Amino acid sequence: MFVAFAVFIVTTTAAATSENVVLGKPVTLNGVFGVGPSFPGAPLAPAWTLTDGKFLPESTWWQSGSVWWDENYPAAVGNSIIIDLLGSYQISSFTVQVDNNDTYRLEYRDASNHWVTAWNIPAVCCFGLRKRTFTLSSPISTDALRLTATSGDLLYSVSEIQAFTTEHDDRPVGGLVIDIAPQTVVCQNVTTGQGVTISDPAPTWDCEAAGFGVTPGDQVAMRVRGTVEAGATYVGGAVTGMMPSSGGCTNLTTGQQVKLQGKSGAKAASCVAAGLVVHLGDLIQISVQGVAE
Repeated sequence: MFVAFAVFIVTTTAAATSENVVLGKPVTLNGVFGVGPSFPGAPLAPAWTLTDGKFLPESTWWQSGSVWWDENYPAAVGNSIIIDLLGSYQISSFTVQVDNNDTYRLEYRDASNHWVTAWNIPAVCCFGLRKRTFTLSSPISTDALRLTATSGDLLYSVSEIQAFTTEHDDRPVGGLVIDIAPQTVVCQNVTTGQGVTISDPAPTWDCEAAGFGVTPGDQVAMRVRGTVEAGATYVGGAVTGMMPSSGGCTNLTTGQQVKLQGKSGAKAASCVAAGLVVHLGDLIQISVQGVAE
């Protein structure tokens, strides 16, 4: 099994600017993708590229660098793409890049775990993968999004999904991991010199609840160490109360290191894109640093 690990870093902004809450979040493909009789053989882009914050050039061929499916193949009918936001957010607008001559539905999961339509994405002119943007009449609160195809030529593709909030993240400094069993978390205030160590933490932790003192603008560092779990596919995580800037992760079992130079503002990440290779049981260390909100 080859999986990669996530690193997330922290900086903050005082102003309430628009934040892409999908950036770096885990993506699940439900159904059969990259298979079909109409245009066989085109490679399927990794699922994580749908939340990497990068658009392909407008009018890119529908199967080039995208997640695509062909509903002429019966097993692909009803495919869906689900994004776990790793927390609840107030979302006010969306931007997607999908095949131009098809329609899609973007839904959000409500408090009752029902999928509710947020945006019926229309077909547009021209050719290939094209961007569409939509602003909601009022914000929605959700922790997950789902995209499905609704009509067209049965040849569907997606290259990017983005969702934006202008709400300030007032949650305490902390984090969470996916597909790893954490052993220790070290939260360090570089500005004041104070630090706390959390032993045998849950997959979600709160540095401030553990006695970590921090004020906006403080230089902050965080280090998480743990082992890769069975069945891991994402192996990553997210931070709260801070905004990502830079960081790295190390496979302490093999010695391999990677740096994450992700999109500015990403509060979640997976090292699949960064190239770290891990196996079940490998000991991984994530190091982050930045500025507290």
